[in-house]
Formats: sequence, C-alpha cells, structure tokens
Amino acid sequence: MISLPSIKVVVLNEHLTDFQKPGTTEAYLLAADCRPGSIIKFTVYLSGGAVWSGLPIEAIFCDRFSCVDISKKTTTDVLQPFSCLEGPVSILTYDLIKHSKVQTKIGPGHYLFTINYEGCGLSEDPEQHKTHNIIVLSTGQLCALPNNFIKIVDNWFSDNSDNDLTHYKRTKKFFFPGG
Repeated sequence: MISLPSIKVVVLNEHLTDFQKPGTTEAYLLAADCRPGSIIKFTVYLSGGAVWSGLPIEAIFCDRFSCVDISKKTTTDVLQPFSCLEGPVSILTYDLIKHSKVQTKIGPGHYLFTINYEGCGLSEDPEQHKTHNIIVLSTGQLCALPNNFIKIVDNWFSDNSDNDLTHYKRTKKFFFPGG
C-alpha cells in the first residue's frame, strides 16, 4: 500500500453498498494497493468519515477538469488494461506534465500522477516494464494506462503532429553498469 496525492473524487455508491444504492459520495484519495497480477485497489476517505479500501478504478470519478458523467462509466478491464507488476511501488508526479491534456486510447483526459513499479522480474525487463499513469478522462472517470497508451497534448513543446505512436518500440536490451 502506498500513499497517493490527496485528490478530491467521488465514489459510485454501488461500490460502497454491494450494488444496492445509486449515486455518489464525495471522498479524497488516500492510498493504492498494487499487488502483482491484480488490479490497483484504491483507499479513500469518505465525506461521512469512513475510510474505505479495495475500490476498483471504475468506482472513482474526479471533477477537477470537467463535470462527472457517470452515465458513461467504463469497466476496470478497459480503464486498467494491464495488471500491477511486482515489487515496491513509488508515486511520481511529473511536474512538467502535471494536469496536462492527454489523448489516450480510450479518449481525452488530463494527467494526474504515475505509479512506478520497482521490483525484480517483469518490472526490470525492458520489454515488459510498465508504469500506470493515472488520468482523469473527459467523463471524470479515472484510468491507469501505460506510457504507450497516452500522448501529451500541448502547444508549447510538442508539435502534436505524431498521431501514430506505434513506431516507438521498447528495447529488448538489458543495460548493466560497467558494460
């Protein structure tokens, strides 16, 4: 479990009531549980005073950049297409792209922060290593996507002409100190 930036969100009540009640509850992100081979499970601090753990990403929306539209909710398998890798994790907020507009494979959004995996195994395999970039989609729903699923959209550095990012390929080469 790792602490997250304290970002105000809303949680779908169905995930807090065994799918018995509709609506949303205001909350703040507290932490993420990133167990290998699993989905990211979020812990939030609810407006009623409870701390709630084990929420899938599909349960969480954020109105920081636009209105929340829960009628267009998407499932976890789309919002987080890759499971967590092994090892300890760190949370990074890249200041240069914080809150930047992004285009993703599932729609436009804004960058929030990144979950980085630091273990041995797939985490250190150059062909398999992935981070989870936490993005707020235009619907307000959060998603967790690897770098090759997102493109930063700006008007000051990128000319935004490269719409086909498939020509970027991960290396298969391992690099070691001393050669």
